[in-house]
Amino acid sequence: MATPAAWLEERGHASRWRSRMVRGLLIGIAALFLGVILLLPLVTVFVEAFDRGIGFYREALVDPDALAAMRLTLLVTALVVPLNTLFGIAAAYAIARFSFRGKSVLTTLIDLPFAVSPVISGLAYVLVFGASGWFGPWLEERDIEVLSRTLQTRMNLEMALAEPVLRLAETLRPADCCLVPERRQELTTEGGLDVAADLGRVREAAARLAAAGIRVAPFIDPDPVQVDACAAAGVRTIELHTGRYAEAPDAAGQARELERLRQAARHAARLGFEVHAGHGLHYHNVQPVAALAEISELNIGHAIVARAVFDGLAAAVAEMKRLMVSARPA
Repeated sequence: MATPAAWLEERGHASRWRSRMVRGLLIGIAALFLGVILLLPLVTVFVEAFDRGIGFYREALVDPDALAAMRLTLLVTALVVPLNTLFGIAAAYAIARFSFRGKSVLTTLIDLPFAVSPVISGLAYVLVFGASGWFGPWLEERDIEVLSRTLQTRMNLEMALAEPVLRLAETLRPADCCLVPERRQELTTEGGLDVAADLGRVREAAARLAAAGIRVAPFIDPDPVQVDACAAAGVRTIELHTGRYAEAPDAAGQARELERLRQAARHAARLGFEVHAGHGLHYHNVQPVAALAEISELNIGHAIVARAVFDGLAAAVAEMKRLMVSARPA
């Protein structure tokens, strides 16, 4: 039988062992967190930056886009640092001199950026959820399903006449489907769908989608033949391809393409179509198309998102809407 002194010594030894184990576990967790959140992103940045050699890195530094990004960063820094200084002084004074409800929450929020840099957190998110990250491929396979459940507005699904895509559309039931030609090599749609040459497939796809409660709009060149084919396919909405208008090399070419759009829109309106248009439209060329009375909707994406990088999405959308509304006939 152990004496009290031996029992106490044994108990103290066990307690110290547990204390060392807990301390080691906590240090290990902290080190793992530090490695994943801080060191791993930093190592990845340097590896990617110097992957093609120091010469490629030097060339990248003088790239116009890189220089523009640096100028933007310096501009934002020049604006943000004084504001942060004023806020920091005011917050420090309030925390030091006064007691108020939510003081601990405010202190935690102020300390949080010092605990984990937002830049490092962003890199960590990219590494985990980006296209090449751990969960990137899984999310990419399910991106359209995620969007369909989180959008707070109508979904307009641009799609090819492929059976798997048709089945997906019937499952998701977006508000609109725009039928487009599609080649795997394309970065974006490069022309209108030839409805006249593929009337049977378009008619079948339009009927299936309409049965699912989806408004169908073939994306066609501004050609009366294609408009008539859409009528034969049984759809009541079309989208005119404005790519040639947007890419016209001079004012005369742009005027010719605008006239084609005007004639096709008028012909479609006489047949009872709801007429939409889009592709390549931006802040400098949208108004002549928006002025066509027969066109009721414009689909514009890239220009708005590009402007939003600098002005914010709300301002970018508001400016595009202002241009479109001001161009409409009285």
